[in-house]
Amino acid sequence: NENEFIKAMQRSPFVIVSANSSAVDALAVKKPLLYCPTPGQFEQKYCGKMFEYLGVAKLVPELTSKGIDDFHHELQAYEKKIQGLNIFDNDALYREIIKTIHELE
Repeated sequence: NENEFIKAMQRSPFVIVSANSSAVDALAVKKPLLYCPTPGQFEQKYCGKMFEYLGVAKLVPELTSKGIDDFHHELQAYEKKIQGLNIFDNDALYREIIKTIHELE
């Protein structure tokens, strides 16, 4: 159930993800990411590095209870970074698309 999935993310202090679509969902509700890519999935690892670079995720090669606990203790820094993240400005995106369409006409 999509609504329950979103509500669960909103209630959680952070989200553990391995795939990019789940990461984007979590970021949309301003949740830090503990990012553990599926072994052998280069694009997941690459995106995890990008989210880590933005300061909104910690990339880990495997999930362990210590890794989860450590991330939980570091949450405040990730929460601060995620509050400044603005990648979901649909109005600005729409304006840019319309501007480009008019330039191509």
